[in-house]
Amino acid sequence: MIIVLYGAPGCGKGTQASAILNRYGRDVCHLSVGDVFRKFQNEDSELASKIRSYMGKGALVPPEIVIDVVDNFMNDNHDKYKYFLFDGFPRSEEQAEAFLKIAKKFSEDYIVLTIDVPDEPIVKRLTSRKSCESCGAILGGDAKVCPKCGSTSFKKRDDDAKDVIENRLKLYHDMYDSLVKVFNENKVFIIDGNCDINIVSDSIFKLLETKVF
Repeated sequence: MIIVLYGAPGCGKGTQASAILNRYGRDVCHLSVGDVFRKFQNEDSELASKIRSYMGKGALVPPEIVIDVVDNFMNDNHDKYKYFLFDGFPRSEEQAEAFLKIAKKFSEDYIVLTIDVPDEPIVKRLTSRKSCESCGAILGGDAKVCPKCGSTSFKKRDDDAKDVIENRLKLYHDMYDSLVKVFNENKVFIIDGNCDINIVSDSIFKLLETKVF
């Protein structure tokens, strides 16, 4: 079974993915396409340069690159895990169609959870966050010390600039309606993400325990 966490950039997909992994443990394999792409930031290769150029503009990485990453991930992990958690894929109609092919290839059923948050709090959240210069951890604007490595040196990410975020949100809204129509409507569920993190998590847990676990 593949669980897809979907929603606008900054809606809390990564936070809720961690909550799911903490609750359901070793049977769930997590794929965060955004984390995979960010690992390329310091690499010196043609592929890394291409990914940096798209992310720096807030544009979507071309689907053929994303699809190859996901297909390779499933090839490497399909026999090791019972459940898969996708965070950040699919993000377009073309990616959604490719996702269905990948799910069919590996004989996996799926469920799509859309975390719904208005644009205004997303812009506020993302423009205030920063990354640790030592380990790359993503932190809120109020953080003074990195909880992962103890560093006090931070930097702003290029893809957290206001104009970049607004462009990413526009892309999301433009694509959302057509993307969702690719899926079976009985497999798509809307989660209110504009509330306390724990309330969002509880809503997700209740749904997953009914439909998945």
